[in-house]
Amino acid sequence: MKIITQDHLIRLGFERNDVSEEESGINTGFYYFTKNFGDSSFCLISNASTDIVPNGSWFIEPFEGEELRTYDLNKLEKLLDVLNQIFKETKKRC
Repeated sequence: MKIITQDHLIRLGFERNDVSEEESGINTGFYYFTKNFGDSSFCLISNASTDIVPNGSWFIEPFEGEELRTYDLNKLEKLLDVLNQIFKETKKRC
């Protein structure tokens, strides 16, 4: 398994979202990554920078969908490829 790093997320088009200390309410600022698809509300989201697992890996899951979490870069790349294809096909039909 190849872990997902912050650099991978940036390369794959994820957007960094910064949360200030004041906004977080936990006495520290943090950031996380999101990737939205098309004009839909479908979104993939990472864990927060304060929740990095011991091996330094980030994870990705659908927003409000913890049961579909992955820590594997190869699986994430395949998922993004399929999702991009589906959203392109859907856009052509509309």
